[in-house]
Amino acid sequence: MRRLWDTILAALTPSVRIMLAVLFIMSLLAGIGRLSNSFDLYKLFGLSGPDFWSFQYWRLLTYPMLVTGVVAFLFNGIPIECMGGIL
Repeated sequence: MRRLWDTILAALTPSVRIMLAVLFIMSLLAGIGRLSNSFDLYKLFGLSGPDFWSFQYWRLLTYPMLVTGVVAFLFNGIPIECMGGIL
């Protein structure tokens, strides 16, 4: 199992590793904040029409990093892993 994990990580470029780490950290923080009711990253970084049209264009970049579960994490992480090296 260790060799498989090392092989997968060795194939990733440094920028893909960073993007996957940011995706993991954002999803972990969003989950902790939602479970503890202490903060809500979805309101701060989520995409909504009124906020976008009030010149908060950075929400287009932060919205994909917020996931709602394990399946969404996989569906966001797999394209990053597959196409990250190309981009």
